[in-house]
Amino acid sequence: NVRNGHVFSSYNSQSVLVRGGAINFINSSYLNFVTLEDGAVITGAPYLGYTSNPEWKIRGSSPSYVQNGLILSEGPDNRTMTINVADVTGNEEPDFVIGGTMKDLNSSQVRVSIKKTGAGTVAIDGKCTYSKPTYIDDGVWLIRSNATTDGTKTISLRGGTLARADSTTN
Repeated sequence: NVRNGHVFSSYNSQSVLVRGGAINFINSSYLNFVTLEDGAVITGAPYLGYTSNPEWKIRGSSPSYVQNGLILSEGPDNRTMTINVADVTGNEEPDFVIGGTMKDLNSSQVRVSIKKTGAGTVAIDGKCTYSKPTYIDDGVWLIRSNATTDGTKTISLRGGTLARADSTTN
């Protein structure tokens, strides 16, 4: 358990590596430059996007997870959060699963878009209410059957694939 998330944060250009196991954030933190490996699990709700162009990397040999959602934080200019996902499963099963709600910290000030890169699959298991676009450059952005969006989200395919699990309603 991490109580003071700012001590553990990757606020500027520091990078955090979570290799397997689980880390639970009691208080939210800025996790801008993160590598999740070998089935790493993050619980709590880390803030993202405050520094210039944050990047999360997913790699290793088994899927990683964020269980309680992501909060995209405001910043002084337009930013892009890259989620770079390797094909860690070696098949079409998800390589990175985002559960919970992906939302803006304050929608009037948030300027963070999401860009999906890498050959792997991101599975969305919760609500997507953040306001800026999602760009799918590589791999798959999978909306699972229990996931929802606000219906106004812009999703741009720039080489990747948008997929829906059977019986998904958005």
